[in-house]
Amino acid sequence: MSYGIDIVDVRRFVKLMERFGRRLEERLYTLSERKVCSDDLRRGAAYFAIKEAVAKALGVGIDHISNKGINLLEVEVRETAGHSLGVKLSGRALCLAMEMGLQKWAASYSHSSDLAIAFVTAERS
Repeated sequence: MSYGIDIVDVRRFVKLMERFGRRLEERLYTLSERKVCSDDLRRGAAYFAIKEAVAKALGVGIDHISNKGINLLEVEVRETAGHSLGVKLSGRALCLAMEMGLQKWAASYSHSSDLAIAFVTAERS
């Protein structure tokens, strides 16, 4: 099993989204995530925290921080039946997960007006 946790300052995140708008959205979220997050920036901050937590579970960072990292668009947060969350990986993120034998991903988050926190787990096959 592997896990990751991340926390995001919601106020700072909102300021960044207000400043960079759609351009930043397109770098952070897949099309389906944008449909969910564009009207709820606290949820958007939480989805960003989930993506960061996945990178930690994979033992790498995000590609703009580390050349060994993953691209944020390679991690898609998905709501599953019963409103639980999962993640779908692609590209380098998927390759790393396969190398580590990580298959079944689960995610959880909570947020307030100030902070968003996310926790992810991945089970080995």
